[in-house]
Amino acid sequence: RDAIQYNLKTLMFICLIISIPATFAQDNQTITDEDNVTDYYFDVNADSDGNGLKDTPFKNFTDVRVKDNTTSHLASGEYIFEKSREFSNVSFYGHNPHDTILNGNGSALTIKGIANFRNLTLTNFKISNVGELNAFSTFFTQLIATKTSYNNTWGGAIYAESNKNIYLDNCTFFDNHAEYGGAIYVNQSCSNFTFVDCLFKNNTVFTDNPNINDGGFGGAVYI
Repeated sequence: RDAIQYNLKTLMFICLIISIPATFAQDNQTITDEDNVTDYYFDVNADSDGNGLKDTPFKNFTDVRVKDNTTSHLASGEYIFEKSREFSNVSFYGHNPHDTILNGNGSALTIKGIANFRNLTLTNFKISNVGELNAFSTFFTQLIATKTSYNNTWGGAIYAESNKNIYLDNCTFFDNHAEYGGAIYVNQSCSNFTFVDCLFKNNTVFTDNPNINDGGFGGAVYI
């Protein structure tokens, strides 16, 4: 009996030794492996620059922190891109389109794969989308039209060249300008597009061609 109790105590002691390092390791796994993260959080009003987690968001919105196959969650504020970028499968979710602004800083935003926008304002971008575009409760304003090889400007807000799908729900397009499609230019190769409860306001077309008197085509959407 004494031998059994001794063996049990020895076994419990060994288990305790093994469990302590395991617990210690678990408690210290607080460093974010950014290669495995798909959701990043940003808050320009945060007190300090965090690690991109929900409770410790990034304060600084830099290009290297916006990656393919990720979702960027933006708190109220303005977020400015540093340069033109090309993305594949990205999402940008804001707090409210009235107070969350994604500013392209005059750059080009080329989307491949799937792009999702929700609850924010997009401005000062040249958006070219050759994948799939979904937008919900998003404002598109004062964007930059795409200039084609014909030296014309197409799509004041969105130039949909060869999209698989475009889905726009409760979006507002205002103060966008182009020669073809003041707000949106949809190429014939776009297989499916849907507009639900969208508002188009003060989007205009123009032309520099003296042989055209009516000034551009498609004040809101050119298909």
